[in-house]
Amino acid sequence: IYRDGVGESQRAELFRSEFENMLERIDKEFPGYNPKIMYATINKKAHTRFFSKNGSMPSRGAKRGYHEEGVLSNPQPGTVIHSGITDSRIYEFLLMPQYVNEGTGTPSRIQVLYDTSGLTIETFEELTNAMCY
Repeated sequence: IYRDGVGESQRAELFRSEFENMLERIDKEFPGYNPKIMYATINKKAHTRFFSKNGSMPSRGAKRGYHEEGVLSNPQPGTVIHSGITDSRIYEFLLMPQYVNEGTGTPSRIQVLYDTSGLTIETFEELTNAMCY
């Protein structure tokens, strides 16, 4: 389950009210049924920015079609960052979900609050990226 529109300060309250109520309802309607669930929040307004040094980007003032190697550019769509700048106490990652040809790309911050799914980290990251297109 992906949940959008949740600020950092709302995460704990949302989990208690919305998600735990959903689990109680499942248990009431289907006693003994324990579904495999992954519950993740998505923040599309993350203040974090990251760049790629490996790509190429048009140089200012250069002729059309000329690219200067080694300058910073937006990362490719599907780029995932899950260490270094993420919270190591919880399972979270940053995903660049779109191609950005002008300006600075904004990654989405995905935080997993509950997981009984059995999916590997890599599988969940790939699934999340695939659902962006």
